[in-house]
Amino acid sequence: MERVQFKEYETNKKSSNKKRNIIIMGVAIIFLVFCGVLLYIGSQPRPKNPVIVELQNKINEEVGEGFKIRSGSFYNTEPLTSMEIEAQDEQFRNAAVYENVNKIQNIVYQYAREYPNEFDMNAVHMYGDKGFQLYIDNVDEISGRETIFFFSNYIEERQKYSNDTVSMLVSAKDWYDHDDGGGYKYKLSGLSVFDNVEELSVAYFRIDDVDVLGKMKKLKYILVSDLFENELEKLEKSADKYGIVLEWSNVMETNENYINPYFPYEDNQEVVFAGRLLELDEPEGNITLKFNQVMSSDKGELWKVDISQIENASDLKARNSLYYFFVTKTKIYWIEQETLTKKEKELLCQNPNKFENKRVVCQEKEKTVDKDGHHSMITMDDSGFVTYSSYYKLKGSEASFLRCFTFKIRIGLVFFHSTDTPAGRNSIEIWNDQIYYSEEYSELEKIKE
Repeated sequence: MERVQFKEYETNKKSSNKKRNIIIMGVAIIFLVFCGVLLYIGSQPRPKNPVIVELQNKINEEVGEGFKIRSGSFYNTEPLTSMEIEAQDEQFRNAAVYENVNKIQNIVYQYAREYPNEFDMNAVHMYGDKGFQLYIDNVDEISGRETIFFFSNYIEERQKYSNDTVSMLVSAKDWYDHDDGGGYKYKLSGLSVFDNVEELSVAYFRIDDVDVLGKMKKLKYILVSDLFENELEKLEKSADKYGIVLEWSNVMETNENYINPYFPYEDNQEVVFAGRLLELDEPEGNITLKFNQVMSSDKGELWKVDISQIENASDLKARNSLYYFFVTKTKIYWIEQETLTKKEKELLCQNPNKFENKRVVCQEKEKTVDKDGHHSMITMDDSGFVTYSSYYKLKGSEASFLRCFTFKIRIGLVFFHSTDTPAGRNSIEIWNDQIYYSEEYSELEKIKE
């Protein structure tokens, strides 16, 4: 009897295990089928929001295909609280950028009013900001993404949402000036096309037309920063004239007599920089430059820049001058001569084109010159810096920088490097310690073969 019971137990046990294995296999198959369905669904293209597709088509129709709505906005499942529109750098070089951006913001806010289920005009954002926000971004492979224009339908000054006007901010990224096809400046006159802006914030603007405040018919508030006292005075008069509330910050001392905004110096002015004499391995210290205006005419101004003091330097003979600069409204020339005769000075001021021993070290237009192993370039960056670099380079060798100037608009000279030979004889570096602009000559990597 006991053996029979044992065999029945074994038989039942095997049967039970078989059933369990079948169930497990069935569950696994169902799970795999379910995962396959999910993968298939996930691999299918998500349907785009037809309203946003229509909005992009409208922008393309009005301003061309250079401005693209970022992809995330096409797949929103809830009303959008903000939207980013991106464009490549050339769109911001286009002289029509003001009109194009104005058209875009008008189109977007029109759609936001017409499609309340797709846009939240009464949005409250993470840090307390309010309103539907529109960003117009410059996308660059090197510097990445940077917002140039920002809009919101929430008016901060009156703490209310608006259905027909916007608040506008133009970032501190220096704008492109279109007078001669290049350059970096904001122009206040360009903003006259923005006909529905009630609140405006701007910085580093070229105040070329104060009456633009009257042309912006709905403008009631303006905040400006980083401008000179005399520019502020003009804006204040214009704001009073048109009944606009004006606020400001970071107003700089006025020098009404400067001819070029990259060279804003007064005669006999001394400026303290940081610097060092590289060849002598001297420690870093203060270097005082003295700016002296030598002569002027309707063609421009001739300046001599001397080094009056080098802290921690044991030998001032290595460099006691930055020599001469001839400054016009659009260019700064450098004349690398210790002295100029009276005849040479007069020739520079009366007929500068006939004076050959000069080189352009600052202008609002990029330029490259290559000749017999000697190379020079003028470059500009996003923050209003203009850099001149000259170097000597034989084929297959690394470049050695011989001269480098960096100027910043409204500030003046902020960096200078000089060496008389590729080996580094008489090397000196000078920089504005408050700004400190130095990239360790990153251009070297670009020009190696």
